[in-house]
Amino acid sequence: MVNQKHYDITVVIGANYGDEGKGRMTDYFADKAIKAGKKTIVVCSNGGAQRGHTVQLDNGYRHMFHHLGSGTLAGADTYLPQSFIVNPMLFMKEMRELYKDLDKTGIKELPKIFVHPDCLISTPFDMMNNQIIEDARGDKKHGSVGAGIWETIFRNGASMFEMSQMSNENMFNYLKWIRDKYSTNRHFEKGYLPQMDEALKSWEKIFFNDNMIHNYILDFRKMEDLITYSNDYKLMDYDSIIFENGQGLCIGQDMGDIYTTPSYTGITEPKKIIDKVFKANKLSYDVEACYVSRTYLTRHGMGMLENEYYDVPEFVRLDTESNIESKYQGKFRYGDIKDIYLPVTLGDMDLVKYNAADYNMSIAYTHCDEYFPGIITDINSKTYYVFGPRRGDAVDEFKGINKDITEQ
Repeated sequence: MVNQKHYDITVVIGANYGDEGKGRMTDYFADKAIKAGKKTIVVCSNGGAQRGHTVQLDNGYRHMFHHLGSGTLAGADTYLPQSFIVNPMLFMKEMRELYKDLDKTGIKELPKIFVHPDCLISTPFDMMNNQIIEDARGDKKHGSVGAGIWETIFRNGASMFEMSQMSNENMFNYLKWIRDKYSTNRHFEKGYLPQMDEALKSWEKIFFNDNMIHNYILDFRKMEDLITYSNDYKLMDYDSIIFENGQGLCIGQDMGDIYTTPSYTGITEPKKIIDKVFKANKLSYDVEACYVSRTYLTRHGMGMLENEYYDVPEFVRLDTESNIESKYQGKFRYGDIKDIYLPVTLGDMDLVKYNAADYNMSIAYTHCDEYFPGIITDINSKTYYVFGPRRGDAVDEFKGINKDITEQ
């Protein structure tokens, strides 16, 4: 029988340096689709648990999503594809938080979570190696979140499914090898300088404690009870598919400096899945690539930031700001977007490289309730203006171009 179903696909992409409001927009699209009766799933299409996408409900409840899609509180399922890096410890931490607050979430039970068996998986030693190396850099830190994403990619070890096939004893020995053999070589490789020695000393009691490994194995097994292994074709079971990218275009791995994230932050990863599942099978679908930006620039940590403010601007509502100064990323910075030619106006280079005609481009400006710089969009597509962090706050949609938000 021919599949006559039509699929609505949305790709949520950060237009700047991250922290643009991708969680807010993912929740918006998921809530809208589910209220329209569409079976909905969110695909966390790149990166890993270093993402922190915040959703706030009208009752004031807020959750920062790391592993689960930001459509979870709207009732959308989650899929972690092969391009996502899983961290069992942080996964279980997030799940415990959600189960503890389930009565505040507005949902009776957490939606389903599907995971590709070939996902790379972070260990506690990837995280600690990440932080030890950052500590050793001193004031030359790269601004890593400290979740061990790059260290996991560099190590390129066993996948989710391969680890699931290990006995607890074999998994313990595997993790002990990462700690005692691999990590020693990694530290030496990075330069066994006095700074590295000093950084490692502060971690020794935790680093060489076997209980860390036993707890990790417990978290891994508990995580397995909460997920279902699947693949990209699972998306065909849904009506609405939302790809929720992590980080932002300006810090994608192809941007060419050390202050970037080791993944493609544009259309690349979603396109691979869309082409394989929907295009290759000649299914009926349309794609909206929505580029999200605050009405001002933000950046966590080091690197260039155009038109940076010396102090936190008065218009920023710090009581709803989930980004704060942290040990590894440093301070949260702000800049004026008024004279900045947004990456979206140039076009996501990945989108330009592919066939842009296959996608409907849109832009979403969040934090419009804080600041009105008079931004005028210059793309011939839909524009969203978001006037608050809560789900019930206004989101105005305009189909035309050159809409000045100062008219609101």
